[in-house]
Amino acid sequence: MPRTRTPSFIAEIPLQATGSQEQTLEVRFRMAQQAYNACLGEALRRLDLMRERTAYQAARKLPAGNARRDAFRDLRALFAFSEYGLHAWATRYVSHTVLGDHLDVNTIQTIATRAFRAVEQYGFGVRGRPRFKGQNQIDSVEGKGNKQGLRWKEGALVWGDLTLTGIIPPNLSSDPSSNPVLAHGLTHPIKYVRLIRRRLNGRVRFFAQLVCEGQPYRKAQHIVREGVVGIDPGPRAFGVAGPDWGAQVDLQTPLTQSRQVIRRLQRQIDRQRRTNNPTNDNSTGTVKKGKLAWVISKGRRRNQVTLAEMHRKATAHRTSLHGRVAHAILSRGSTIVIERNSYTSFQKTYGTSVGTAAPATFVAHLTRLAESAGGSVVRAPVMLRLSQTCLCGTIRKKLLSERVHHCDCGITVQRDVWSAWLARFAVATPTKKGTGRGKAGKDLVTWRLDAEAAHVAWARLPKLGCGPACGVSPPLTGAVRRVGGAMGQARTSERSRRQVGPRCRGRGCVSCDGVGGGRRERSTENQGGHGCCSARTPLAL
Repeated sequence: MPRTRTPSFIAEIPLQATGSQEQTLEVRFRMAQQAYNACLGEALRRLDLMRERTAYQAARKLPAGNARRDAFRDLRALFAFSEYGLHAWATRYVSHTVLGDHLDVNTIQTIATRAFRAVEQYGFGVRGRPRFKGQNQIDSVEGKGNKQGLRWKEGALVWGDLTLTGIIPPNLSSDPSSNPVLAHGLTHPIKYVRLIRRRLNGRVRFFAQLVCEGQPYRKAQHIVREGVVGIDPGPRAFGVAGPDWGAQVDLQTPLTQSRQVIRRLQRQIDRQRRTNNPTNDNSTGTVKKGKLAWVISKGRRRNQVTLAEMHRKATAHRTSLHGRVAHAILSRGSTIVIERNSYTSFQKTYGTSVGTAAPATFVAHLTRLAESAGGSVVRAPVMLRLSQTCLCGTIRKKLLSERVHHCDCGITVQRDVWSAWLARFAVATPTKKGTGRGKAGKDLVTWRLDAEAAHVAWARLPKLGCGPACGVSPPLTGAVRRVGGAMGQARTSERSRRQVGPRCRGRGCVSCDGVGGGRRERSTENQGGHGCCSARTPLAL
């Protein structure tokens, strides 16, 4: 009988450790790294042996169905290629070595689970071949429950003969409002405990993550409203739209300054490396192959510590921005319809932007918040071609440089916002179960764009033109702004105006002075129409 799954959330508590306790923990993390490498090597060995079998090659050629599934199941059972099979091996061979003197059996088994899942993903072709961990590359260990091994007991983390006291406000029990998030976590049942090691400004700090059963604490300012919000994701900018509003959310611009500082420090470290090791580089500037002796100066070591701290702060800043933007979107609607894009292809083409903005991480963060708030995130396929489709039925492929959707029927909207608005009308129709390879027994759906509902919604938008100079246009065309998540303020730059064309300036549009029928700032012949201001404020982040 499968185990029942219950919702979980994490409450993180900093730990207070003495010098001797820190040394003991460093030794145990080193032992955890060696235990992981041992389990990973055994799992890879079993996978390679299984793949060498003729029966494995024959099973791959079978059509999808019960016969194919049974063949792979028999092969996995033959080579004990399973999570619990690796648990048995680790318990027998790893826990009875010197590693078992520092790690308990439950911790070793959770490490084996981590190694097996990495190899399993590699076996399925989802990820590449996993690598062995080097020194200081394992920064977290966890237990299997809160009764033995790593456990939380009476305000402290207990691990064998170690007891690390948690840094908890003394008045938390009498005044939960002093830290409501932590107070909420400590009142829920604890499933298991995870020990985290972090380096803050060159100093090692330890934290306990209590994986609690239940729903996370929701702050009073994080309001979730009913409604449907469409999102068109991009490498750095997301188009977001509701019934009668739209916005562009820029995830990269708030982090540009920190990225520039990091890049300057990286160049300084590279100059120090070249200066201290002039014989290790070729004439072309590349590093020579083979084993080389490196001289690392004290200044370079200090810069490396500073660089690591800057990367940590940039990551924490990005996570905070993602949370603020996600909560702002959920305050407009709890049902999110987002276009399913390949973030891997984004990374190959726009590596710098994706590395800074982390769009896939933002989508995962938004999905997690929506589900915990009782909402949902629906992923619509790209085959709907939302950015190429118009309400009049015209489907025209656009160049990537065309950032404005302009149709002869009179609709002129920023391209990303238009795709996000149309995504709200994507409808999934269930079909019969699949019969092809890899689809047997799966419920399939057919996606379509509900053009009739989109027509009705577009016709109901109030006609709020800025005056005779603008003509009449629905407000969605003007409710477009690039939103910087750092300061929570909407901004409109001259560069973004050139990209998008018609832009709302709060009251009025680019082609008029904000009063209506006033002076023209530029010719609108090449813009394909005018954008008009909206009766509603765009997405305020």
